[in-house]
Amino acid sequence: MSDQKLLLVARVAGAFGVRGDLRLTTFTEDPQAVAGYRLLRKDGSPGLTLSQARPTKGGILCRAKEVATREDAEALRGLQLFVHRDDLP
Repeated sequence: MSDQKLLLVARVAGAFGVRGDLRLTTFTEDPQAVAGYRLLRKDGSPGLTLSQARPTKGGILCRAKEVATREDAEALRGLQLFVHRDDLP
């Protein structure tokens, strides 16, 4: 699997609200499609598991299973999220 090409689909832009929601800048035609992908970090390790995605200007607002607080969300600012090319439609 390591020989598959990873494509950048989103970047964590920061926290939104007080409950740990994330603002993601997306680089896909349909911004909400990012929530349906198996997101990875640049090194191929697991990224974020997204839920409750809703559109916003330039991306989406969402919850992530791995994020419990606003501080957790802020700590992820700048994290790039990738998918395997074969996982794209």
